[in-house]
Formats: sequence, C-alpha cells, structure tokens
Amino acid sequence: MSTKRKAPKWANEKRALSTLQPYKHNPRIIKGKAFEDLKKSIETFGLVQPLVVNTDGTIIGGHARFYYLQERGDEWCECVVPDRTLTEKELQELCIRL
Repeated sequence: MSTKRKAPKWANEKRALSTLQPYKHNPRIIKGKAFEDLKKSIETFGLVQPLVVNTDGTIIGGHARFYYLQERGDEWCECVVPDRTLTEKELQELCIRL
C-alpha cells in the first residue's frame, strides 16, 4: 500500500495581507535591483502571479511580492490555496521548487 498523499487541488482566493505570514524556511531573499525590478513589474502589469499559500496563510511562494504589496499599503491580494493543509515536508519541497 502506498503512503503517498494525494496531490492537492488548488483554488484562487482573495486574502487579507494581515492574515498571511512568511514561511520561516524560505530559502530566497530578493533585494536590491531584483526587488526594484519586481516592484516596477507589479506597477506596470499588476499582480500577474498570485501568492501561493497554505491553508493557514503561510506563504509558500511569492514572498517578495508579499513584501512589496505590504510596502505599498495593499490590504488584500490574490492567492492560490490548496484544498488540504500541506505537511511541513511538502511546504519545504514546494517552497524550494517554486
């Protein structure tokens, strides 16, 4: 018998930024020119790629976008959320893959 968990289904949700928290093991930090380029892109095209968050609001992908949305005073953002809570192991792997 396989113990592998079924892949989650993902759905778009609008979430308050105040309910989201960065993943403590996020391996990437974008700053300097890369962060400035990201800000310019969001200003030019909008938030094209939603944040990826776990059911509890932990950010899995899109940390830099989250920080910029906070910086500019946004209260809400589009997120992609799984239909089940991801395990810590799944969080770590998906955060790296994204």
